[in-house]
Amino acid sequence: MRPGDLVKVKRECPRLPFGLGCQCFFCSHDSNRIGLIVARAESPANDLWTVLFDAGEWDVAEYEIEVMNK
Repeated sequence: MRPGDLVKVKRECPRLPFGLGCQCFFCSHDSNRIGLIVARAESPANDLWTVLFDAGEWDVAEYEIEVMNK
């Protein structure tokens, strides 16, 4: 992975009963979960990337996203 890569979040949130919606960043902003890597995020583990999604920037772990532009 590198800055400029188009990525998609792998995780899909479960449907909750009684019409309760998930409160994660992506669900609460009705995001399509596709974004552009901007930079490596400041992280002690060095495994986070800052990604620009349709809902704004968010830091995600490398294992949570997959590159789409291969």
